[in-house]
Amino acid sequence: MELLFVSWCRKLSLRMSRRNNNKTLKIGETVMKTTKVVGEDGCVKGKLPTDLRGQFEIRKDDILRRIQEGTLPFDRVMLELQAVAEGRVEIIAKVDLDADPFIPEGWKVESHTKGGKIPFRPNMVDLYLSEEQQKRDWTVGNDLCKKVETKNPYNANLLDFFLAHPELIPKSWKGKAVYFWGTIYCFTDGSRCVRSLFFGGDRWSWGSCRLVREWSPDEPAAVPNK
Repeated sequence: MELLFVSWCRKLSLRMSRRNNNKTLKIGETVMKTTKVVGEDGCVKGKLPTDLRGQFEIRKDDILRRIQEGTLPFDRVMLELQAVAEGRVEIIAKVDLDADPFIPEGWKVESHTKGGKIPFRPNMVDLYLSEEQQKRDWTVGNDLCKKVETKNPYNANLLDFFLAHPELIPKSWKGKAVYFWGTIYCFTDGSRCVRSLFFGGDRWSWGSCRLVREWSPDEPAAVPNK
């Protein structure tokens, strides 16, 4: 039984390195990430970082100990390992919309609408445009704010989640500045502003805009996709 478990763990480690690329995997309560490496031949080759490999070995030894003690069912462990080996594994990414938002130096938070701790889904965000924006017209931020509020917009925690996981940002967002109206800040002069996500140069970054300014048709709001 012990040899079988160890053999499965070796296979799992190899498969994570070969098949997964910038993904988060969950086995029970263990969460691990893989990274990608480009070889001299131009092919992308998976490689599990040394620190995560060490975490994997520690967790493996702990699971094996619990199996030997009888506190963890062997059959359950093998079923989960089989699911991972066959690719039937959930991609884990939790977005904490309840946490306090990031506050840039000198800023204050006027309002922060919490939204729970939710699993990330690729289609969870819809890009909302007001009627004026849909007609390719510009609209003042203070007026737009009232309309966006009715759509339960995502707060800035999702923006920062995307910055931490840029591989999850839809490519279709390039060329836009996506605003997260669920968190409204105040500048040092007291004027209200909202943070946005945009692609500039060679990477994703965040910006901001005062509500007294006009919003263009290329500046949608991030709202839940229902």
